[in-house]
Amino acid sequence: MALSRGGAACACAPVGGGGFVRLEMMIAAVLAVSAAAGPAMAQRRPMKPAVTTRVSPVREKIETPEKFDFLYRMRATTLGNVIYDVSGSGGDNGFEPRGPGCPQVIVTHTDASFTGGSYVLQMGFVETEIAAAQYVLPAATFPIRIDLMEMIFAHQATVQTTTQWSILVWEGRPDTGTLVAGFSSDGLTLQHIVIPPGTNGVNVAVSVDPGDPEQIIINDNPTHSFTIGYRIDDHNNEPTSSCQCLPPLPGTLPAVCCPPPPQSNAFPTTDTSGVAQPTHNWLYARDCPGATGVCAASPGWYRFSDMGGFSPSGDWVIRATYTPVFCNLPPEITSIVPPSATNTGVQHLVILGSNFAVGQTTAQLSLSGQPTIFGQNFVVNGTGTQLDADFNLAGAAVGTWTMSVNNGTGTATHPFEITAPQPPTITDFSPPNANNNATLTATVTGGGFVSGVTSVEISMGTATTIDAANVTVSSATELTCDFDLKCAPTGTYACTVTTPYGTSTLQNALSVGSLPAPTVFGGDVSDTTNCPSPFGMTVFGLDFQDGAQAYLTRTGQPDRAATSVVFNDAFSLSATFDPSGMAIGDWNIRVDNPDCQSAESDPVNYVLAVGSCVPTVGSINPNTANNHNNRTTQTDPTLPVAVTVSGSNFVNGAEVRLRKSGQPDIVATGVNVASSAQINCDVNLYLVATGTWNVAVINPGGAQSNTNVTFNVTAGPAPTVSLVTPANPDNCDPWSATINGSNYLPGATARLVLSGQPDIVASSVIRNAHSNLTAVFDLTGAAPTPGADKWDCVVTNPDNQSGVGINRVNVVSCPITCLRGDMNDDGLRDGDDIEAFMRVMFTQTGTPTELCAADMATPLGVYDAADLAAFVDCLVNQACPP
Repeated sequence: MALSRGGAACACAPVGGGGFVRLEMMIAAVLAVSAAAGPAMAQRRPMKPAVTTRVSPVREKIETPEKFDFLYRMRATTLGNVIYDVSGSGGDNGFEPRGPGCPQVIVTHTDASFTGGSYVLQMGFVETEIAAAQYVLPAATFPIRIDLMEMIFAHQATVQTTTQWSILVWEGRPDTGTLVAGFSSDGLTLQHIVIPPGTNGVNVAVSVDPGDPEQIIINDNPTHSFTIGYRIDDHNNEPTSSCQCLPPLPGTLPAVCCPPPPQSNAFPTTDTSGVAQPTHNWLYARDCPGATGVCAASPGWYRFSDMGGFSPSGDWVIRATYTPVFCNLPPEITSIVPPSATNTGVQHLVILGSNFAVGQTTAQLSLSGQPTIFGQNFVVNGTGTQLDADFNLAGAAVGTWTMSVNNGTGTATHPFEITAPQPPTITDFSPPNANNNATLTATVTGGGFVSGVTSVEISMGTATTIDAANVTVSSATELTCDFDLKCAPTGTYACTVTTPYGTSTLQNALSVGSLPAPTVFGGDVSDTTNCPSPFGMTVFGLDFQDGAQAYLTRTGQPDRAATSVVFNDAFSLSATFDPSGMAIGDWNIRVDNPDCQSAESDPVNYVLAVGSCVPTVGSINPNTANNHNNRTTQTDPTLPVAVTVSGSNFVNGAEVRLRKSGQPDIVATGVNVASSAQINCDVNLYLVATGTWNVAVINPGGAQSNTNVTFNVTAGPAPTVSLVTPANPDNCDPWSATINGSNYLPGATARLVLSGQPDIVASSVIRNAHSNLTAVFDLTGAAPTPGADKWDCVVTNPDNQSGVGINRVNVVSCPITCLRGDMNDDGLRDGDDIEAFMRVMFTQTGTPTELCAADMATPLGVYDAADLAAFVDCLVNQACPP
């Protein structure tokens, strides 16, 4: 095949049998590494091959996700024209249209847009390996003409990389088909892949010039397929040293099979949404002479489905654009899925065949004497071989209807059965075997399944029943559902399907087994502290399962679960633990697999030594308070003071104490470790010694903080007395008093004080509020205070601080009632009263009753001759005063 004119602007190479091709590159203009960017290596356990199969390639699967915001590309045609634009959606056929004919069809397994977005770099791809995608088409589509082939290569490099590559086209599968075209870059006619430094990508797009008489034609073959493959012939910077393929297991790879340096090489990409076509994505694994141990494997072609844990995580970012050689044909219907449906509602039907045209194909159901049922929501796939549509069958007559499909050129028909609802039946349950370590997605085949009202369960005897979740009825004859088999008993289960129209049970539907129990060797971290600093650990062992959980264990202590666990392979887990507050001493590692089988490390071989974390106190807020807890004006001054301690390395379970020489520690209550740098707690300072106290934080295990931070305790205010009521108590009997003032504490005492008199100590002192006391004083016989000096009221708090109310209590004499002249209080005024009366006259003293009875005449309170005359007159003449 000769190059067209303008070859200097063209990157072309011969294709098998002649013809020429075009290379298009698109370079990222603005690029951003995604949050998960950076190489993430996942080592996989080698698969055990059957005797008749090859060993799958043992490689380190090294993937790194990258995000391209958008991509520019340069398009150069074989005619020498050059334009720059933003990458389109595929199917480009050059500057000039191909003219009338069949429409182009794009086939791909990836959901990548080729216009930017996220891709995964397959950084374990070595020289001479091939990434290939096989596309299966309806037999009626062939022969086809290949118009355009594309694949995205990218790097995350610090240097410009140059990669030599080849593209290959097979009729059929790559391992058994016929190679019909193949060409390689030479840096002259077909340019190498050159990518500037940074996180950049390029789309290697190869198209056949539409004007060339020798096109790439693919004929039908036993597999009804064709394959596009890209090969890396020479990396920019190949490795020079051998390596281990699955450390720490024995086995090495020669340098040619070791992962190339990721910062100086470009790699093919896969998408980020998972593998959609595991049997149609291919990898050609090169020969690795000199490989030893578990690294030795057979070279050759492998489908992703054959590679187990070594499979890339997504589909190759490859697509092809082809044109059928023949078109404009009427539609053909080969089958309808499902072939029948009940008349209970809207049914989604998949019509399979050929020549379905996008935007032009419709379908309807008809039956003589019945209204036509028109389809809705038509969707035609990219190859024109499948038409999806919805039909409302509610109330439709039972019978054989005619499905008619029209594509604008012609009409095809096919029978379709509409039936009445029937009790369900089960003919098959797939898969028939599963392990009890994961959720099983099962497919149940039978009949009479009704969307929205069908339930499914599996059971083993009467003891174990597992209800299905996510029951999806795809047709009346098939449904899918999920069973949570984690930790389920092993054995044979029956499957039961229930609809409003009946129940069906398939015996021996599912055999549930179990995988080997795990073995734990230990971890790569041997010691830590119980500081609040999470640490990562790789746990080694055997037979770990995806979804396993890891724990640190110690007798007498609660297990400490890993905060995150990443399943690397059957031999290792990456776990993160938060050791905050863990008991000091030796801890073991336990791994629980999803099937509830577990194992613990042998302390003879491995323990994790946990030491005590030493906290640091930086400050306390507030840093001063009085020993009334700053609550003198509140009802209860014994309530503690809330404080915040700031510092570092605080762990759950920490204690906070205030310490002073010669005093018992003040132990904080309500301790809340809000973070490793802050503790909120309460300290009760009620009546503690005043002065400077040291602040201490003690973590579990006994590690204590420094004593550089102090807390100052001051004395609370002394009490005051402002008013004592009721006024003017007499000295006849006890007096209940109310004392008003301030700063009264629980346990306060009160007394009355008068110079020359014994103190009168109150009983039954009650603190009603910080400003109010009630107390009882026994004033019986207390000295009255008619002059200027009154009794003082003294209130003393439990901290021995006192307040004095000066001259607050005026005690008056107890009022006396008497019969004047009746000195002996016998109710008679006679000679028996003379002696006592004369004694009062001469001594001017007597009992209160005697003084009252002797006061016969005015002025009252004076005992003189007027009283004597009145007393004689009372005795002789009975002229007594009242």
